[in-house]
Formats: sequence, structure tokens, C-alpha cells
Amino acid sequence: MQCVSFWAGRMARARRRDEGEKRFTMIGSPDPAGAGAGRVRRAAAVIVGAVAIAAFANFAVVLVLGGYDTRVFNQPLKAHDLGLPLIIAVAALAGRWLLGVPANGVARSVRSVWPWGIVATAAGAVVFAVAALHQPVEAGAKQTIVVFALALCGFLFAWFAYGEGHPSAARLVVVAGFLSASWGLGQSLPSASSWSKTFRQPPKKYRPGQMVRAEGAGLLLAEGRGVTVAKLPVANDWRDCMAMQSPGECSAAVEMPANATLAFSVASRRGAGQSGITVAFSPDRSADVPSRVSGVWEGKSSSIPSDKWLDVSVPLTVSGKGRLIYTVDGDSGADSILVANPRIEAAFEQRPNFILVVVDALRADRLGVYGYKRPASPEIDSLASQAVVFDNCVAQAPWTVPSLASIFTSVSPTAHGAQVYNSTENDSLDTFTRMLRREGYYTGAVQTNPLLEPEMGLGQGFNEYNYLGAAGWKGADKSDMSSGAIVTGEAEKWLAKHGKRPFFLYLHYMDIHRPFAKIPGLDRFGEGDSDRYDAEITYISAQFARLMQGLGSAGLRDNTMVIFTADHGEQFMERGRDGHASDLHIEELHPPLIIWLPGIAKLPGLHVKSLVRSIDIAPTILEYARAKPLKACEGESLSAALAGAQIPDRIAWSELTTQRPYGEFAVALTTGKYRFIFWNPDIHFANRIEVYNLESDKAEILNLAATHPELVAQIKKEAADYLTAERALHKNLVSEDVSITLTPERLEQLKALGYIAPSK
Repeated sequence: MQCVSFWAGRMARARRRDEGEKRFTMIGSPDPAGAGAGRVRRAAAVIVGAVAIAAFANFAVVLVLGGYDTRVFNQPLKAHDLGLPLIIAVAALAGRWLLGVPANGVARSVRSVWPWGIVATAAGAVVFAVAALHQPVEAGAKQTIVVFALALCGFLFAWFAYGEGHPSAARLVVVAGFLSASWGLGQSLPSASSWSKTFRQPPKKYRPGQMVRAEGAGLLLAEGRGVTVAKLPVANDWRDCMAMQSPGECSAAVEMPANATLAFSVASRRGAGQSGITVAFSPDRSADVPSRVSGVWEGKSSSIPSDKWLDVSVPLTVSGKGRLIYTVDGDSGADSILVANPRIEAAFEQRPNFILVVVDALRADRLGVYGYKRPASPEIDSLASQAVVFDNCVAQAPWTVPSLASIFTSVSPTAHGAQVYNSTENDSLDTFTRMLRREGYYTGAVQTNPLLEPEMGLGQGFNEYNYLGAAGWKGADKSDMSSGAIVTGEAEKWLAKHGKRPFFLYLHYMDIHRPFAKIPGLDRFGEGDSDRYDAEITYISAQFARLMQGLGSAGLRDNTMVIFTADHGEQFMERGRDGHASDLHIEELHPPLIIWLPGIAKLPGLHVKSLVRSIDIAPTILEYARAKPLKACEGESLSAALAGAQIPDRIAWSELTTQRPYGEFAVALTTGKYRFIFWNPDIHFANRIEVYNLESDKAEILNLAATHPELVAQIKKEAADYLTAERALHKNLVSEDVSITLTPERLEQLKALGYIAPSK
């Protein structure tokens, strides 16, 4: 009897399943046309089910492998984001369930979750919690809940979709998939930045309306009332200044040498009334000599411009110790007066000057001096015969923000913390420009990259930071952006004003950065992106020659060290991509480094074959300036190589936190023989390792990781030690990580530059 009952039950269940399929096909459709509609629904159900399966498979591959980047039928196929496949899967499963509602009904589908659906849900939550508790979780509670809710919705929709009319095995597969996904989600929480991208959560502490801190030292002190010290712009020219409101007064202790000059800049911000400013000197008081005040300079706000800085230079007829007093008086709440870079100038000690030229996104192998066959850089190639050329320089990051921050601080991206497009270089970090300024150098910049506006922290240590990058931008149109000719022209004006004293000048050219513009008269190479890139190099080559010629005409060439480099390189589909900030291969990490020494170089045209790094620039400048070294400095001076000595290969670490897609992290170790690239070192199941022999495979094509386990073990250990040390250094150097507000204008600039995907 038991056997008969068993088979009777099996037959009944089979009959109900057949009836369910029939209802799905015929419900509400008694005629042949209705049957056709049923077939359409069945076909649609199969399609959305297939989409859901493909999305979950994609999610699993990204989760286990950390993403993929390949080519199918010569078309790029890549994915690195965890959130998007989950969203697609949930939407597909919801569609699959809705298509089944006419056959099963909403009530029956919902009732089918009891009790085993509830049990499976609880089991998934437990698995997720266990996996999460064993991880160093960085994701916020909101992100974690939303991500798990997506997985739960996907499970429930799958359960409903495979309810009545489907074998139990289908549900077992759904449950197994849900439990596996729960474990994977819990394991993936350390990669919180992946979730940050999907749910638009800022990855670091957010401080809207951040004020740029000024260098409050020397004569730039706010000892008084009605005065604020800050770095403020007048017509995009940012300077450290005192913003003084009427009535206000402040003073600074000074020692006036004989025959000195007081120099400063002033500008006004118009208010409702009129103000006046007076600068005076009061010598130290003594018991025998009464205090006396000598006027130095005075001006009215009506005669002080508001659209530019007015440079003031006043010969002093007073000397000795005392106080320099600034007084603003007039109507209360009237004009505020800005006093920038006040300084006392006497006879200057003869020290070398420095010019750092950064050409954004310039690959070394596109210059003739590095072996390029096209005549794209004739002037640079010719001038390099009088310089020292470093053939093998490695950048510390393949995009602007972390790379420039490493150049100025001489520490790694992990140590300084400026690793994403809205993070800033913390103002507690020392930069070589600060060290130069403390040693009496006058420091200036002409800057054209929207990623490097002063709020990003790169303006630290500069007396003048002429930021031109925001002017004229119109979405993806770069044609109105300040061109190389404007940068060179501004540099010539700056040198004419400040070239008589020890100076440092930083110039940043953006012309060859994407999007590539067509340059009239320079289209001989072709119309493709790579051709226009070469044409823009030709344009920059001419501008650099103009700069060097101007130095010679001004008599500054023989006492100025000129450093020509780039922040990173550029890809042209060598790895299946265009642009940069996506890989740690040679195309993005090999900038030029060419140095012209003060006076006549001992070994003009010398090529240094040894591996060096971008972080070696700062200690080199500071050594030649006879300035104090940076307290935290991971670079080494290149002075020995510049003198013609053989130097050993240095060890170069580079880092990348991917921006598009967002969230993966990789480190690269470059030695004289190998380049190791280690993806997601903190997420075991998402590790990917690449090993290339640079002696036999300069293009980095053949990954040796599978056949050299000893090298894989080596990079794992060295990367772990490196990251541990750099994170400890970061805690010592940086008080807090800060992100700036991404305004709509800034977002459009980032999209135009290719750092953020365009809106669809």
C-alpha cells in the first residue's frame, strides 16, 4: 500500500505540473491566437531567465576573479563592478516572475515561499553574517544592507519564478546559488569602494566648502583683529594672503636690514563703502627712546584693483628690529583688502633656480630622444643633446592626482592618500615647494589641469598659483581650454617679475591630454587619436623651445635647472583600452625625465640607463637648492647620475585605484628585470598576478605568473610588506582623509577628461 501511495502521489504531482504548464499556456486564451500569446510568454520567460542566469554568472566571475578584461571577436569585453550585475539579475528575475503570474497567480506564488523559502532566506542571512564577521569590513551599514537586500530580492524572485509547475531540483539550484552569493557578498565587503561606486557613497570623509589653508609664516601672520589668513584667488591667481576688513589691524615681528625692500601684492573685494590701508613700521621700544611709527605705504580701495593683483615694491628707509603694522580703516563692512605674500627683500644669495615642466599624459616612447621614429618632437630632441636623459623612469601612478602628489611629497600614493578624483593632498603633508619657500625661494605655478585646482591641495608651498584650468571649459569641448601658448606666455611674464631672486616655477601643459583636438597646420600625421596625439606633442615641443629660448634671452639659462617630465603616459588600445588610469603597464607608467643642469652640463647628451622614479625629483631639487630634506622622503636624489656616475637600479612601486570602473586596487613592483602587477592584494579570492620579464619582453605581453610560482610568492610577500609600511606611514603623516565637493561643472570636466563615464 505504501508503494501504491508513493506512486499515486508522484502521478498527482506530475498531473498538477502538466496542468500548471497548460494553464500558463492557455489561461485567458481559449483560441489559437491565445495559444500563440502563451508561446510568446513562454519565449519571453526563457529569455529573461537566460538574462538572469547570465547576470548572476557575470556577478560570480567578478566576485571570484576580481573582474575580467578580455576580447571576443576582437571586441573588448570587461567587467569589474559588483553592483551592476546584481541589479540586472534582480530586474530579469522580476520580469521572469511577472510572466509566470498569469499561470500561477500572485497569491499562490507568494504562498509558495512558506516554509522552505523562509528557511533558505534565514540560512542565507546567517551565511552572509558569518562571512562578514571574518572580514575587515570597511563598507558602511547602509551599503551592506542595500547590497544584501539586492541578493535577497534576487533569491525571492527566483523562488517565485520556479514555484508551481517546476521540479524541486530547480529550487535546490536557486537555494544553492543564493547561499553561495551570500558567502561571496560577505567576503567581498573589504572592497567597499566597489559598493561606493554603485550606491554613490563617498569613499572618504567629506568636507563641503573646504577652505584652502595658507602658509601662515613670516610676515603673513594674523596677529590682530578683522583679519583672516587664507589662500584666495583673484582672477584664478591663488595667493596666500591676509583678508582684512575695516576696521582691522595686524602686525608681525620683523628685522629690517639696511637698504631692503618691502614687497607684497594687494587686491580689493568691493563692498558698500570705501576703505584705506596703511603699512607702517614701529621699532622696538626701549626705556630711553619713545616709540615712533614710520609710514611705509598706503592706498585706497578705490585705487586697488579687484580683477588682478597689484604688485607693490617699496624701498625701505628704516631698519632694525620692530613690528610691521597693517591697518585698514573706513566704513564698517566696506571693502575688504587682500594683502598677499608680504616679504622683505635684500641682497639675494646666489642659488640655482628651478623650473619643473609637466606635460600631462606624455609617453616617453613618443619622443625622438627615446627612439620614436616619427619627427613629433624636433625641438625637445635637439635640446636634449644638452641635457641628461633618464631612459627608464617609472611614475608612481598612471593618472594625475596621485602621481603629482607623489612628485611633490616624494612618498607613495598610499602614504599621501590622494588616490581618487575627489580626494585631496592633505595640508599636513610637507612638499618640496614648502621646503623651498622656507629657504627663501619665491615659488610660482601656471596650472591648467582641472584636477589640480588649489582645493585639491597641490597649491601648498606656492606664493603664486595661477590656475587657468577652469577657464572656458564647455563639457567635452577642450578647444577653449588654456593652450600651451598661454601657459608659456604666463611663464614669461612671471619670470620677468621674479627672475632676479631664487625661484621655483611649475608649469603644467594639458594640450596632449584627451580629448584630442585638431591643430591647424599640424595634421600631417593623420586623423586618428594616435596621430593627433603626435601632432599635439609637436605643438608642445615648439612651446618648450620657446620657453628655453626665453630663459636664455633673460640671462637665466645658466643658473636654472629645468626638469622636463610627465605625470603618466597614455594607452592606445595596447591593452584593449584607450586613455589612462586603468593599468600599471609601460604605456601608462613610463614618463620622460630630462634634466638641464645650471650652467654647462658636464656630460651633455648623457643617457642614464638605470631605473629611477618620479619620487626622485623632489630630493634632487632640494639637494641642489641646499635646502633641508623632506622629513618623510622615499625618493633618492639623482645628483650622482647627473654628475656622470653609475647608479644602481632603484625599486619602483606604483599604485592604482581604478576610477572607471571604480574600486579595484593594484600595486606594481618594477625592478631592473621584472614588472610584477598584483591586483586586489587584500582580497584573497580576487587576486590576480602578472609577471613580465622586461629584458626579453619590453612590451609586457607574456604573463609568466603561471610558470613562475616562486616569483608569485615573492610579489605577494613584498606587496604585503610594502602596503603595511605605507599604511603605517600614512597614519603618521595624515591627520584625516578629506574629499572635496564635486560640483556639476567639475563633474563635466572629469567626464570630458575621461575619468568618469559620460551620462547616458
